[in-house]
Amino acid sequence: MLALSAGIFAQVGPPQSTSPNTNNGYGFLQSIATYVPLTSGKTVWQSGAALGTNGVSGAINLPSPFTYNGKSYSVLYISNNGFITFGSAPTASTYAGLSSNSAVPNLAEGAIAGFANNLVNANTTTSEIAYETVGGRFIIQFTDLKNTSGSASQLLNFQIQLDTANGTVNIVYGNCVSGTATTTAEVGLRGTDGRGDVNNRLGTDWSATTAGTANGSTCTLGTTNGTTVPANGLTFTYTPGTWLGAPTAYATLPFTEDFSTWVNGNSTGDLPNTTYWRSWPSRGNGSWRQSDLSTANLGYTGTSGWYENTEGTTTVIAAPAIAPTARFHSYYANAGMVGNMDLYVNLSSGGAGVRVLSFDYRNVSGTDKLDVLYSTDGGITFSAVGSLTTNSAWTKPSYVINSNATNAIIRLSATADYGSDDIFVDNLNINVTTTPPACTTITAPLNNATGVSITPAITWAASVGASSYKINIGTTPGGTDVLNGFDAGNVVSYTIPAATPLMYGKLYYLTVYPTNANGTANGCTEFLFTTKNINCPSVTAPTSAATGVSTTPTFTWGAVTDATGYKISIGTTTGSTNILNAFDLGNVTTYTLPTALTIGTKYFYTITAYNSYNSSLSCTERNFTTAGCPTVSAPASAATGVSITPAFTWAAVSGVIGYKLTIGTTTGGSNILNAFDVGNVTTYTLPSALALGTKYFYTVNGYDATVTTAACTERNFTTVTSCPTVSVPASSATGVSVTPTFTWASNANATGYKLTIGTTTGGTDVLNAFDLGNVTTYTLPFSLNNGVKYFYTISGYNATSTSLGCSERNFTTVVTCFVPTAPAITASGITSSGATATWTAPTTAPSNGYEVYYSTSSTAPIFSTALNASNSVTSVATTASISGLQPSTSYYVWVRSVCNGVDRSSWTSVVSFSTLCQPPAILTTTGATVCPNTAAVLSATADTGATINWYDLSTGGTPIATGTSFTTPALSSTTNYWASASTGNSVNVGPVSPAAQGGTQGSWTIGWNVNFTTLISTRLMSVTIYPITSGQNGEFKIYTGSSTSGTLLATIPYTTSVSGGATPQVLNINVSLPVGNYNIYSSVLPSSGLTRNTSGAAYPYTSAHANITGNGFDSAYYMGVYNFVFGNKCESNVQQVTATVDSTGCPNLSTNEVASSSDTIKVYPNPFTDVLTISDIKNVKSIMISDISGKVVRTVSKPESTLHLSDLNAGMYLVILNMNDGTRQTIKAIKK
Repeated sequence: MLALSAGIFAQVGPPQSTSPNTNNGYGFLQSIATYVPLTSGKTVWQSGAALGTNGVSGAINLPSPFTYNGKSYSVLYISNNGFITFGSAPTASTYAGLSSNSAVPNLAEGAIAGFANNLVNANTTTSEIAYETVGGRFIIQFTDLKNTSGSASQLLNFQIQLDTANGTVNIVYGNCVSGTATTTAEVGLRGTDGRGDVNNRLGTDWSATTAGTANGSTCTLGTTNGTTVPANGLTFTYTPGTWLGAPTAYATLPFTEDFSTWVNGNSTGDLPNTTYWRSWPSRGNGSWRQSDLSTANLGYTGTSGWYENTEGTTTVIAAPAIAPTARFHSYYANAGMVGNMDLYVNLSSGGAGVRVLSFDYRNVSGTDKLDVLYSTDGGITFSAVGSLTTNSAWTKPSYVINSNATNAIIRLSATADYGSDDIFVDNLNINVTTTPPACTTITAPLNNATGVSITPAITWAASVGASSYKINIGTTPGGTDVLNGFDAGNVVSYTIPAATPLMYGKLYYLTVYPTNANGTANGCTEFLFTTKNINCPSVTAPTSAATGVSTTPTFTWGAVTDATGYKISIGTTTGSTNILNAFDLGNVTTYTLPTALTIGTKYFYTITAYNSYNSSLSCTERNFTTAGCPTVSAPASAATGVSITPAFTWAAVSGVIGYKLTIGTTTGGSNILNAFDVGNVTTYTLPSALALGTKYFYTVNGYDATVTTAACTERNFTTVTSCPTVSVPASSATGVSVTPTFTWASNANATGYKLTIGTTTGGTDVLNAFDLGNVTTYTLPFSLNNGVKYFYTISGYNATSTSLGCSERNFTTVVTCFVPTAPAITASGITSSGATATWTAPTTAPSNGYEVYYSTSSTAPIFSTALNASNSVTSVATTASISGLQPSTSYYVWVRSVCNGVDRSSWTSVVSFSTLCQPPAILTTTGATVCPNTAAVLSATADTGATINWYDLSTGGTPIATGTSFTTPALSSTTNYWASASTGNSVNVGPVSPAAQGGTQGSWTIGWNVNFTTLISTRLMSVTIYPITSGQNGEFKIYTGSSTSGTLLATIPYTTSVSGGATPQVLNINVSLPVGNYNIYSSVLPSSGLTRNTSGAAYPYTSAHANITGNGFDSAYYMGVYNFVFGNKCESNVQQVTATVDSTGCPNLSTNEVASSSDTIKVYPNPFTDVLTISDIKNVKSIMISDISGKVVRTVSKPESTLHLSDLNAGMYLVILNMNDGTRQTIKAIKK
């Protein structure tokens, strides 16, 4: 039953918003005071960037002891995450300072949190954590911190103040500022247990926080300042309840406590009585109290702080215990948490004799434990009496207390494990006895036990009142020659030390005598036990039942503890010793037999260990068989298709001087060879041929001077079936029918034949070992393709093998579909995404046109290559457009004829080309009109990232300028310029023209190669030629190496478009070239030729990309391919931009037509559709509109702000505004 006394009790919780706390926990009061920062005399623990990393201080000394939760502390620990702890330092990464506790050794006994969260420095100049003693208070100050993810504006300032005089805790807040997001934190106090002993606050309005409703309740730092953050000076004051002091009276002996009644000490139902008992902590899991505590007192807000009144595995309270008992709640307590229950007792009472403490105890499982301690100095220091862990049933341990102190404290100190059950104690007694303790019962070794360790663990039951135990061990009844009254101490087990072991195979006599100050028990029962024999060695070689063992085998084994030597016995039958009989090997772990055993013989052996007084017994007998039968590798067992003159191979056997071979046509047969002596070799090839397609059985046996090994494994093999002699189709036959007939001669031992046909050597894509049956002729039931070479093999087979290595023949089917000429790629037809291929039809044109295959790989297609829309096109003509290609990519093209059905010609040889790059676009161009002998400024715009190039020629040449504008030289007449847009870059190699090269010039009419070497992976973009006559065809080819015997990379056909031999024509090539040697060959020259230099060449012509190294004719010649352009430059077509020279209105003329310096009038929209608006018409006298060539297409003599121009064609126009002051403004406009 529970007896509630009128006594006072104190604890950390439960949380309340009252002071004093109605449950005598810490009372709470909220007020506004003044936040006073620490002085310059403060001690700074951390500051600046150091606060950006989780940290915990070392022990910080308090100026005087501070009492917290009923316990006095001289040091504390600071976490830079907004809280302090007592007893131990938390781990650095602990953010929830109240609801969680760290594991041992960081298990704290209490904590105080001002704002517990993951905090960091708000800046690197003023952020700090410091402490200082001010009056009677020790103050820890957190300055300019914020949450780790808080915004830059967030700010926290607070102090934790400890009043060492009265134990009061103040949390005082300074300047706190909102951030852009909310932040929560734990605020308040905690005892040891973060689940049940927490006194915390809850809320988002800091002016009216409430008591926490859970151990993890938090306060929120808001985003709008005001009451969403603590006011400057906001103070939370925690005042402790009245703690029950130490007893003033001490229990007298004899003493009995049955724990049947419980009263309120510092908590609810935490003491059997307040007269002699005290406990700590008083609240939360990990505290002592009555076992059947009412559920009304449970939970976070309950008066006990126990999480619940259950266990994971319920402990049954049964006799000798009677409910209620004392109970330490380990189930929900952090592992390592300690709870003490203290009895204040006068050990001098009760008269003379031995003080014996005993109690009933139960702890079903886990690692939790109970230490029994006592103190004689008022609890300053404690001495250990004993320790208890787990047990499966109620037990009654007893301990002798070796003290007569009048002010003793007996402490039951329990340590939690967060396991599945609790610790229970009942019926505690302290008696005074004047008699020796009773005899104990030995529990190990058992009486008459055998095979006992030579260092046995001796165990016995505890004897009530025993202060220690004495052990006698002897080799005779009652003997003490091993141990004589050895005092093992107050323990219940003792292990014989390894340094002084017992002897193997020896009978020993054992007695254990309990003893105390009153004397030693007598007449105790003596136990007998026999130690084990020395162990058998662990043998590793030869392994049991090993075969093929050397005739001088090596025996190995593991060392046996305490063995001083080993013996071996060997015999030719089980248990026999006719080879060696317990031969003494000495103290070794390996032994090689010096005398050879007989080959091919089974032996039995045993190895035993011994020392001076014992030998191992019943050790395992093992066997092995010596080598004699070789390991045969060929022919493999059950092999088929074996040569009729097979080679037999095997591994050499130690001790063997020769081998014998037996071969027969039946199992065990010897009709071919009978134990034929092949000598001391490891391979033998049969000199006489065996029969084809026949199974043979064979055995290889080794022999020495006295014996030939028996029972060697018999193997078998089957000889190869012969290949048939094929007559049709003849090898390399041509014009063969597409349904050919195959014929061959029959084989005597073949029962059938198989046909394999493929379109490549070794191929099986038509037939793969197709079973024809037992015939000698076969006509293909389906048609092959016309004009295709096929490869075929015919092999014979029977039930055991198939003929191997039969000759492969080939034939070519009749050609009915003829191949066209190799394709060519029209240079003018190459774009960034396509090209046009042309070819010449064969003499007999195909009935269904052509198939064109293209690929980025130079691997030629085969007949069965799959064609689809992404790799091929079809055409009924001898030209085909290929589209959907990638820019700046090399492609390879093949063509074949398409005849009736599946009939196709073979593919042509390959032609290659490279698609053009995808150039940027010129978006707009703006010309200019100037007076004679005046420079003009031309401009253009292009795609983003492009470079604008300016030329004075419409084709070829080098840019005369780059940029969005170009200023011409002073012009005397209207002049055209051209602009292009480009990306990337390029280098030019070689002379740009025959004139630039210098020397004699001539006509190039005979084909030669020009050699060049690339120094990096690059692209040959273009070359320049100087044709003599326009309208003539030519062609260049590019090869690897320095001649036309290299690989063809590209073909560049062209038609000359200029004449005279001094005007450039640019040929776009656009072929990618890895580092290497190449040549460009004039495979077709225009009939009038190209200009070349016949003297003055100076090879090499060099650049960073490539060098021109020479030609195939004469090193003095420069062969007509000029201005090689290498790189990745991609350039658009040029657009003409005109600089118009017009003297009208110029200063030296009769009219005054000069451009206005202001040019402030604008037109819009531009480009326009039908209507063009002029921004300011008031000073405009007349308007002229001309096309880009200068032709006036509209005159407006009475200007209006809106011009209706729907009748004009799309294009670019000049809007010329004739002003009232005689000036002119020209504006460029584009009609959509």
